[in-house]
Amino acid sequence: DHIERVLDGRIELRLTNHGLFQIHGLACLYHTLPSLTENERIKQFIRDRLPTCLNAQFDTEFIHQEHSPGYHDLATNKLSFFIDSGLYEDYPILEQIYYGAKKNIFWLTDPAGNLWAVGDSYAQKSRECGLVQHDWEISDSIRMRRFDFGYVSIKSHPETPLQSSSGL
Repeated sequence: DHIERVLDGRIELRLTNHGLFQIHGLACLYHTLPSLTENERIKQFIRDRLPTCLNAQFDTEFIHQEHSPGYHDLATNKLSFFIDSGLYEDYPILEQIYYGAKKNIFWLTDPAGNLWAVGDSYAQKSRECGLVQHDWEISDSIRMRRFDFGYVSIKSHPETPLQSSSGL
């Protein structure tokens, strides 16, 4: 009954991280219960709604649109979990958004890897922080990144030793 209500829209698909969890629940059912009569509808639902849900959460520069580095980190971490589940091999948009969002974590954290305390975020270690390849020349010691979404971040080169690095 619950599946039917999600599929026919009586339970609204939220275009937030909650919507991603709804879709993931359906993906789990689809893959673990192959005899489910709704499986073809579930597969079509995921195919239709996953891109809509992802694009409602991440802008074209792969920044999460809930106005905080904390939500960006949470959503990026969940995308990683979904990819690792092996349930989304037919949906390359998930990996595309994940890798773009992961690359942006660098700009949403201080040099030690703590999220900038912006919006409802507080300075905690990013779950997704890690050295991601950037297109910096080693001679560029500091760079600024401005996102259309409104964030501006100024940081030292990623390979700068922590004691010598800076960020704003």
